[in-house]
Amino acid sequence: MQALQSGIPQNGQTIRFYDLSNGSQLLGQNTTIGAGNASFTLNIPLTAFSGPHHLRAYWVNQNRENFTVAFVDSPSAYFNNVVVTPLSPNPIARGVTLISVTGYLRDANSCGIFRGEVNLVLLNSIGNSLGNGYFTYNPPTQATVQDGSFTFSVRLSNTLHYGDYSIRVDFNRTINALDFNPCPTFLTSTSGFLAENSSQSSGINLTARVQFSNAIYSPAVPTAGENITVSGRILWDNGTALDTSYISRINMTVWETSNPTNILVMTNLATNGSMLIDGSISIQVKVTWLVAFTVEWKFYSLDNHVANASQVATGI
Repeated sequence: MQALQSGIPQNGQTIRFYDLSNGSQLLGQNTTIGAGNASFTLNIPLTAFSGPHHLRAYWVNQNRENFTVAFVDSPSAYFNNVVVTPLSPNPIARGVTLISVTGYLRDANSCGIFRGEVNLVLLNSIGNSLGNGYFTYNPPTQATVQDGSFTFSVRLSNTLHYGDYSIRVDFNRTINALDFNPCPTFLTSTSGFLAENSSQSSGINLTARVQFSNAIYSPAVPTAGENITVSGRILWDNGTALDTSYISRINMTVWETSNPTNILVMTNLATNGSMLIDGSISIQVKVTWLVAFTVEWKFYSLDNHVANASQVATGI
Protein backbone atom coordinates (compact mmCIF):
# COMPACT_ATOMS: atom_id res chain seq x y z
CA MET A 1 0.00 0.00 0.00
CA GLN A 2 1.19 3.54 -0.75
CA ALA A 3 0.43 6.32 1.74
CA LEU A 4 -0.05 9.69 0.03
CA GLN A 5 -1.26 13.02 1.37
CA SER A 6 -1.99 15.72 -1.22
CA GLY A 7 0.01 13.56 -3.62
CA ILE A 8 3.07 13.54 -1.36
CA PRO A 9 4.41 10.16 -0.11
CA GLN A 10 4.20 9.80 3.66
CA ASN A 11 6.97 7.82 5.32
CA GLY A 12 7.02 6.43 8.84
CA GLN A 13 3.27 5.74 8.79
CA THR A 14 1.83 2.58 10.34
CA ILE A 15 -0.27 0.40 8.03
CA ARG A 16 -2.16 -2.55 9.47
CA PHE A 17 -3.46 -5.45 7.43
CA TYR A 18 -6.65 -7.37 8.29
CA ASP A 19 -8.44 -10.42 6.90
CA LEU A 20 -12.13 -9.45 6.98
CA SER A 21 -13.13 -12.94 5.85
CA ASN A 22 -11.62 -14.40 9.00
CA GLY A 23 -13.24 -12.32 11.72
CA SER A 24 -11.20 -9.18 10.88
CA GLN A 25 -8.06 -11.03 11.96
CA LEU A 26 -5.01 -8.75 12.25
CA LEU A 27 -2.45 -10.25 9.88
CA GLY A 28 0.34 -7.84 10.76
CA GLN A 29 1.55 -4.29 10.21
CA ASN A 30 4.39 -2.38 8.60
CA THR A 31 5.77 1.16 8.33
CA THR A 32 5.88 3.13 5.11
CA ILE A 33 9.30 3.86 3.63
CA GLY A 34 10.75 5.30 0.42
CA ALA A 35 7.85 6.49 -1.72
CA GLY A 36 5.38 5.99 1.12
CA ASN A 37 5.02 2.28 0.47
CA ALA A 38 4.24 -0.36 3.06
CA SER A 39 4.13 -4.03 2.18
CA PHE A 40 3.25 -7.18 4.02
CA THR A 41 4.05 -10.75 3.06
CA LEU A 42 1.41 -13.21 4.20
CA ASN A 43 2.51 -16.77 4.81
CA ILE A 44 -0.50 -19.01 4.24
CA PRO A 45 -0.68 -21.73 6.93
CA LEU A 46 -1.98 -25.18 6.04
CA THR A 47 -4.95 -24.50 8.31
CA ALA A 48 -6.13 -21.50 6.27
CA PHE A 49 -9.36 -21.97 4.35
CA SER A 50 -9.23 -21.91 0.56
CA GLY A 51 -11.09 -19.38 -1.52
CA PRO A 52 -11.29 -15.57 -1.44
CA HIS A 53 -9.91 -13.58 1.49
CA HIS A 54 -11.24 -10.03 1.81
CA LEU A 55 -8.23 -7.96 2.90
CA ARG A 56 -8.20 -4.49 4.45
CA ALA A 57 -5.20 -2.15 4.67
CA TYR A 58 -5.66 0.49 7.38
CA TRP A 59 -3.59 3.69 7.68
CA VAL A 60 -3.66 4.22 11.43
CA ASN A 61 -2.72 7.90 11.75
CA GLN A 62 -5.07 9.12 9.02
CA ASN A 63 -7.95 6.68 9.63
CA ARG A 64 -7.94 5.70 5.96
CA GLU A 65 -8.36 2.28 4.43
CA ASN A 66 -8.20 0.32 1.22
CA PHE A 67 -9.32 -3.15 0.23
CA THR A 68 -8.40 -6.02 -2.04
CA VAL A 69 -9.13 -9.72 -2.47
CA ALA A 70 -6.54 -12.49 -2.27
CA PHE A 71 -7.37 -16.01 -3.40
CA VAL A 72 -6.01 -19.13 -1.68
CA ASP A 73 -6.02 -21.99 -4.17
CA SER A 74 -6.04 -25.74 -3.61
CA PRO A 75 -5.27 -28.60 -6.02
CA SER A 76 -8.48 -30.42 -5.12
CA ALA A 77 -11.94 -30.05 -3.64
CA TYR A 78 -14.18 -32.68 -2.09
CA PHE A 79 -17.41 -33.02 -0.13
CA ASN A 80 -17.43 -34.25 3.44
CA ASN A 81 -20.22 -35.36 5.81
CA VAL A 82 -23.07 -34.66 3.39
CA VAL A 83 -26.30 -35.61 5.17
CA VAL A 84 -29.75 -35.68 3.57
CA THR A 85 -32.81 -36.07 5.80
CA PRO A 86 -35.20 -37.73 5.64
CA LEU A 87 -33.56 -40.55 3.69
CA SER A 88 -35.29 -43.45 1.98
CA PRO A 89 -37.26 -45.47 3.02
CA ASN A 90 -38.66 -42.61 5.11
CA PRO A 91 -41.32 -40.86 3.00
CA ILE A 92 -40.98 -37.35 1.64
CA ALA A 93 -44.37 -35.88 0.72
CA ARG A 94 -43.98 -33.78 -2.41
CA GLY A 95 -44.69 -30.10 -1.82
CA VAL A 96 -44.87 -30.65 1.95
CA THR A 97 -41.89 -32.34 3.60
CA LEU A 98 -38.92 -30.09 4.30
CA ILE A 99 -35.70 -31.75 3.14
CA SER A 100 -32.46 -30.83 4.91
CA VAL A 101 -29.12 -31.17 3.11
CA THR A 102 -25.99 -30.28 5.07
CA GLY A 103 -22.29 -30.86 4.60
CA TYR A 104 -18.86 -29.39 3.95
CA LEU A 105 -16.80 -28.47 0.91
CA ARG A 106 -13.15 -29.17 1.76
CA ASP A 107 -9.77 -28.50 0.15
CA ALA A 108 -6.68 -30.71 -0.15
CA ASN A 109 -5.71 -29.92 3.47
CA SER A 110 -9.20 -30.79 4.78
CA CYS A 111 -9.89 -27.10 5.41
CA GLY A 112 -13.06 -25.37 4.31
CA ILE A 113 -13.47 -23.75 0.90
CA PHE A 114 -14.99 -20.31 1.45
CA ARG A 115 -17.69 -18.93 -0.85
CA GLY A 116 -17.67 -22.04 -3.05
CA GLU A 117 -20.96 -22.10 -4.96
CA VAL A 118 -22.63 -25.46 -4.36
CA ASN A 119 -25.74 -26.69 -6.17
CA LEU A 120 -28.39 -29.24 -5.29
CA VAL A 121 -29.09 -31.68 -8.11
CA LEU A 122 -32.05 -34.07 -8.34
CA LEU A 123 -31.48 -37.46 -9.99
CA ASN A 124 -34.11 -39.90 -11.22
CA SER A 125 -34.16 -43.59 -10.32
CA ILE A 126 -31.56 -44.49 -12.97
CA GLY A 127 -29.18 -41.68 -12.02
CA ASN A 128 -29.96 -39.14 -14.74
CA SER A 129 -29.82 -35.51 -13.64
CA LEU A 130 -33.09 -33.57 -13.55
CA GLY A 131 -31.29 -30.35 -12.59
CA ASN A 132 -32.55 -28.22 -9.72
CA GLY A 133 -35.81 -26.84 -11.12
CA TYR A 134 -37.98 -29.08 -8.93
CA PHE A 135 -36.63 -27.71 -5.65
CA THR A 136 -38.78 -25.07 -3.97
CA TYR A 137 -38.79 -22.89 -0.83
CA ASN A 138 -35.05 -22.23 -0.56
CA PRO A 139 -32.76 -21.46 -3.53
CA PRO A 140 -30.98 -24.70 -4.54
CA THR A 141 -27.68 -22.83 -4.99
CA GLN A 142 -25.66 -21.17 -2.25
CA ALA A 143 -22.13 -20.13 -1.31
CA THR A 144 -20.33 -21.92 1.51
CA VAL A 145 -19.36 -20.10 4.68
CA GLN A 146 -15.84 -19.87 6.10
CA ASP A 147 -15.54 -23.47 7.31
CA GLY A 148 -16.89 -24.74 3.97
CA SER A 149 -20.26 -25.71 5.40
CA PHE A 150 -23.61 -25.37 3.67
CA THR A 151 -27.22 -25.96 4.72
CA PHE A 152 -30.15 -26.34 2.35
CA SER A 153 -33.80 -26.50 3.40
CA VAL A 154 -35.93 -27.34 0.38
CA ARG A 155 -39.14 -29.00 -0.71
CA LEU A 156 -39.79 -30.90 -3.91
CA SER A 157 -42.48 -29.58 -6.22
CA ASN A 158 -45.82 -31.39 -6.27
CA THR A 159 -45.57 -31.39 -10.08
CA LEU A 160 -42.92 -34.11 -9.77
CA HIS A 161 -44.17 -37.67 -10.16
CA TYR A 162 -43.87 -39.76 -7.03
CA GLY A 163 -41.20 -42.47 -6.86
CA ASP A 164 -37.56 -43.09 -6.03
CA TYR A 165 -35.06 -40.27 -6.55
CA SER A 166 -31.71 -39.18 -5.18
CA ILE A 167 -30.07 -35.87 -4.29
CA ARG A 168 -26.49 -34.84 -4.97
CA VAL A 169 -24.45 -31.69 -4.26
CA ASP A 170 -22.18 -30.32 -7.02
CA PHE A 171 -19.31 -27.84 -6.98
CA ASN A 172 -18.42 -26.51 -10.44
CA ARG A 173 -15.44 -24.33 -9.44
CA THR A 174 -17.51 -21.16 -9.13
CA ILE A 175 -16.61 -18.76 -6.32
CA ASN A 176 -19.36 -16.35 -5.32
CA ALA A 177 -18.17 -13.51 -3.09
CA LEU A 178 -20.47 -10.85 -4.50
CA ASP A 179 -21.29 -9.82 -0.93
CA PHE A 180 -17.75 -8.48 -0.42
CA ASN A 181 -18.12 -4.71 -0.02
CA PRO A 182 -16.10 -3.26 -1.54
CA CYS A 183 -14.44 -5.60 -4.05
CA PRO A 184 -17.35 -7.94 -4.91
CA THR A 185 -15.81 -11.04 -6.46
CA PHE A 186 -17.23 -13.72 -8.76
CA LEU A 187 -14.98 -16.33 -10.34
CA THR A 188 -16.27 -18.99 -12.72
CA SER A 189 -14.85 -22.38 -13.59
CA THR A 190 -12.97 -20.79 -16.50
CA SER A 191 -10.80 -18.93 -13.99
CA GLY A 192 -8.90 -22.16 -13.34
CA PHE A 193 -9.13 -22.16 -9.54
CA LEU A 194 -9.77 -25.29 -7.45
CA ALA A 195 -11.30 -28.43 -8.96
CA GLU A 196 -14.90 -29.41 -9.54
CA ASN A 197 -16.44 -32.33 -7.67
CA SER A 198 -19.74 -33.92 -6.67
CA SER A 199 -20.94 -35.57 -3.51
CA GLN A 200 -22.26 -39.11 -3.47
CA SER A 201 -25.99 -39.21 -4.15
CA SER A 202 -28.47 -39.98 -1.36
CA GLY A 203 -31.70 -41.83 -2.10
CA ILE A 204 -35.10 -40.37 -1.21
CA ASN A 205 -38.61 -41.81 -1.28
CA LEU A 206 -40.95 -39.20 -2.78
CA THR A 207 -44.61 -39.78 -2.03
CA ALA A 208 -47.80 -38.16 -3.27
CA ARG A 209 -50.94 -37.36 -1.33
CA VAL A 210 -54.55 -37.76 -2.34
CA GLN A 211 -57.28 -35.41 -1.18
CA PHE A 212 -61.05 -35.32 -1.27
CA SER A 213 -62.75 -32.13 -2.41
CA ASN A 214 -66.35 -31.04 -1.76
CA ALA A 215 -67.22 -34.25 0.11
CA ILE A 216 -70.96 -33.98 0.80
CA TYR A 217 -74.08 -36.08 1.25
CA SER A 218 -77.72 -35.21 0.65
CA PRO A 219 -80.21 -34.95 2.19
CA ALA A 220 -78.54 -33.98 5.46
CA VAL A 221 -81.45 -35.31 7.56
CA PRO A 222 -82.93 -38.30 5.74
CA THR A 223 -85.85 -40.42 6.87
CA ALA A 224 -85.70 -44.19 7.32
CA GLY A 225 -85.90 -45.98 3.97
CA GLU A 226 -84.75 -42.89 2.02
CA ASN A 227 -81.61 -42.90 -0.13
CA ILE A 228 -78.74 -40.53 0.55
CA THR A 229 -76.30 -39.56 -2.19
CA VAL A 230 -72.66 -39.21 -1.15
CA SER A 231 -70.44 -37.35 -3.62
CA GLY A 232 -67.23 -35.36 -4.03
CA ARG A 233 -64.02 -35.31 -6.04
CA ILE A 234 -60.81 -37.23 -5.49
CA LEU A 235 -57.70 -35.30 -6.50
CA TRP A 236 -53.94 -35.38 -6.32
CA ASP A 237 -52.23 -32.98 -3.92
CA ASN A 238 -51.54 -30.66 -6.89
CA GLY A 239 -55.25 -30.40 -7.71
CA THR A 240 -55.30 -32.66 -10.77
CA ALA A 241 -57.84 -35.46 -11.03
CA LEU A 242 -56.93 -38.97 -9.93
CA ASP A 243 -57.61 -41.85 -12.29
CA THR A 244 -58.51 -45.41 -11.42
CA SER A 245 -55.06 -46.87 -12.19
CA TYR A 246 -53.82 -45.63 -8.79
CA ILE A 247 -56.76 -46.90 -6.76
CA SER A 248 -56.87 -50.09 -4.74
CA ARG A 249 -60.35 -49.22 -3.48
CA ILE A 250 -62.48 -46.31 -2.32
CA ASN A 251 -64.88 -47.08 0.49
CA MET A 252 -67.79 -45.05 1.76
CA THR A 253 -68.47 -45.72 5.44
CA VAL A 254 -71.34 -44.63 7.67
CA TRP A 255 -71.02 -45.03 11.43
CA GLU A 256 -72.99 -44.03 14.50
CA THR A 257 -71.68 -40.62 15.54
CA SER A 258 -71.81 -41.36 19.27
CA ASN A 259 -70.29 -44.83 18.78
CA PRO A 260 -67.77 -44.87 15.89
CA THR A 261 -67.20 -48.61 16.25
CA ASN A 262 -70.82 -49.21 15.24
CA ILE A 263 -70.50 -49.36 11.44
CA LEU A 264 -73.91 -48.81 9.87
CA VAL A 265 -72.85 -49.15 6.22
CA MET A 266 -69.58 -49.86 4.40
CA THR A 267 -69.63 -50.07 0.64
CA ASN A 268 -67.13 -49.96 -2.22
CA LEU A 269 -67.28 -47.28 -4.91
CA ALA A 270 -66.15 -49.72 -7.61
CA THR A 271 -69.16 -51.99 -7.18
CA ASN A 272 -71.86 -49.60 -5.96
CA GLY A 273 -70.96 -46.13 -7.28
CA SER A 274 -69.34 -44.22 -10.11
CA MET A 275 -66.21 -42.20 -10.86
CA LEU A 276 -65.83 -39.73 -13.71
CA ILE A 277 -62.71 -38.68 -15.62
CA ASP A 278 -62.48 -35.40 -13.66
CA GLY A 279 -62.24 -37.33 -10.38
CA SER A 280 -65.92 -36.87 -9.46
CA ILE A 281 -67.26 -39.72 -7.32
CA SER A 282 -70.80 -40.59 -6.29
CA ILE A 283 -72.58 -43.39 -4.45
CA GLN A 284 -76.09 -43.98 -3.07
CA VAL A 285 -77.09 -45.91 0.04
CA LYS A 286 -80.44 -46.55 1.69
CA VAL A 287 -80.95 -45.33 5.24
CA THR A 288 -81.78 -48.29 7.48
CA TRP A 289 -80.89 -46.70 10.82
CA LEU A 290 -82.50 -44.27 13.26
CA VAL A 291 -79.42 -42.73 14.93
CA ALA A 292 -77.20 -39.70 14.31
CA PHE A 293 -74.56 -40.73 11.79
CA THR A 294 -71.26 -39.69 10.20
CA VAL A 295 -70.29 -40.29 6.57
CA GLU A 296 -66.68 -40.73 5.43
CA TRP A 297 -64.81 -41.40 2.19
CA LYS A 298 -61.69 -43.60 2.45
CA PHE A 299 -59.08 -44.03 -0.30
CA TYR A 300 -56.64 -46.96 -0.40
CA SER A 301 -53.68 -46.80 -2.78
CA LEU A 302 -52.19 -49.44 -5.06
CA ASP A 303 -48.71 -47.95 -4.67
CA ASN A 304 -46.71 -47.50 -1.47
CA HIS A 305 -45.51 -44.11 -2.78
CA VAL A 306 -49.09 -42.82 -2.53
CA ALA A 307 -50.54 -42.29 0.93
CA ASN A 308 -54.01 -43.48 1.88
CA ALA A 309 -56.51 -40.72 2.61
CA SER A 310 -59.90 -40.10 4.20
CA GLN A 311 -62.42 -37.28 4.45
CA VAL A 312 -65.62 -36.86 6.45
CA ALA A 313 -68.51 -35.67 4.28
CA THR A 314 -70.78 -32.75 5.14
CA GLY A 315 -74.55 -33.06 5.00
CA ILE A 316 -76.43 -30.51 2.88
